Amino acid sequence: MALSNTFAAVTAATGAQLDANFNATGKLGLTPCAVAGANAVVLTPTPGISPTIAAYSNYLQFSGVVAAANTGSVTIQVGALPALNGYQDSAAGPVLLGGGELVAGNAFLAMYDSALNSGAGGFHIYTSTDFAGGTISASLASVTNLLVGASAATVGRIVSGLGTLAFTVTPANAAQDQNMLVTGAQIRDVVSLGLGTSVPAGAGFTGFCGTIGTVTVRMLNPTAASIAATTMTVRAMAVGLTP
Repeated sequence: MALSNTFAAVTAATGAQLDANFNATGKLGLTPCAVAGANAVVLTPTPGISPTIAAYSNYLQFSGVVAAANTGSVTIQVGALPALNGYQDSAAGPVLLGGGELVAGNAFLAMYDSALNSGAGGFHIYTSTDFAGGTISASLASVTNLLVGASAATVGRIVSGLGTLAFTVTPANAAQDQNMLVTGAQIRDVVSLGLGTSVPAGAGFTGFCGTIGTVTVRMLNPTAASIAATTMTVRAMAVGLTP
């Protein structure tokens, strides 16, 4: 794509022509902005290093640091241009922000798309706040097409529980089951265990959900000697997949 002015056949380029090309080139990258507001976010391009934005055009990108956490839907306004809705991309397409996606102090990017809001235009909002503070804040409904084996599956739920399990003596070449409560666990969920530091030497562990809301933790003793009684605190996580 050519810029506004082509100089190959021009013998006397003007400053205005050069400025127009530099401004167009500047729009190809991120425009750094000062940020104000929470739900009504105003972006002010940084003077001196930002191109002149006289109108929104497709795929213009603006970056900044969140000033305040949003508590609902968000509009984005660049300078004196109109305020337009902000959207978060999801597996079902762009959706309006609902609150908590923008966290103060985190970086974000807003990209203009004229097709959003039924052709009225809006912004795709990209931010790393899905893992803010170590907590997954994105809706599980947006976690789709997780590749499991050779086929794609949809994550329907992730639930976990913490239980203290008292295993009695486990004879050689034997197994022992103890149950723990994991609210929301369903039969045939994929179960993972967090065992901590009190794992008996030689023992192996596996978990499964055979009863709704309960995870069975099975201790296996493949050795030639008994394993002494032990009490353990176990974290069990159950993941529901479809299909």
